[in-house]
Amino acid sequence: LALPLVADGQSIGAAVLAERDHQRAFTPDEVQRAQGLALQAAVAIKNARLHALAEEERHLQKDFVLIGFGQWGQKAYQHLLTLKQFFNFRTHVVEQDSPGSRERVGTKEEEVRGHGDAFYWDSPSAPAHDQLERELESSS
Repeated sequence: LALPLVADGQSIGAAVLAERDHQRAFTPDEVQRAQGLALQAAVAIKNARLHALAEEERHLQKDFVLIGFGQWGQKAYQHLLTLKQFFNFRTHVVEQDSPGSRERVGTKEEEVRGHGDAFYWDSPSAPAHDQLERELESSS
């Protein structure tokens, strides 16, 4: 008796039931019970696969570096926040520390940090590259 393993309309394999020593006919009741077990097995396999994918995604940390936090950088960051609902990653925002830039960014720095992301001010005395390098090495 060969039974398809189907979960949510998607075929994921087959189950074969047989007796090794002789040919056997299965009763309608046995076929019905086997079909029920095959359906349960297919759902269990699908759920196990989904769980494994979710665990893998949770353990894989990705990093995005966003250079510049002007108008376009802030729009890009909002899109990255949307993606963070589905994927596991951290955004590292880099902004040049020039006259007026801290006032222009205002509370956006705290907002970025509040989302679990990092914010770096880039200046000759404290290059963001050095800060990023240390941070990315520690997260890998």
